[in-house]
Amino acid sequence: MIAQEKILKKLSVSILAGSSIESYNYTESPVSLSFIFGLGTAGLSRFEISLGEIEIGNSFDVQLDSSELQPYFGPLFTHLRAALSLLIIPDQIFLHFELTEIAETEPREVVTALAGMQKHGSCSGDCDCGCS
Repeated sequence: MIAQEKILKKLSVSILAGSSIESYNYTESPVSLSFIFGLGTAGLSRFEISLGEIEIGNSFDVQLDSSELQPYFGPLFTHLRAALSLLIIPDQIFLHFELTEIAETEPREVVTALAGMQKHGSCSGDCDCGCS
């Protein structure tokens, strides 16, 4: 499935995070993140582009400096941070992602997610997500 076929589908990924490629010590076990693919108004994030190139069951790894996290994940950064329960962002993080599910979305799910993005975008940066 190419990225275009995933647009507005609900994708679920399993995530491991750690201080090195050998040690995913920030997560005791894989955590799940689900989101509607391609919903951002600024186009696909680099994270979504990477997911758009793989099939269910495939995985990929990334190594990012703390300053690269928000640009890499775009509007999904706050969701990732919440899923990983990261109160403090490390200087460098290693992440392993596996695409676990692609599901159809209901129109109301898309509308609700869009409304949430509009509300979130008006926070003027008070949420510490970097959206300002």
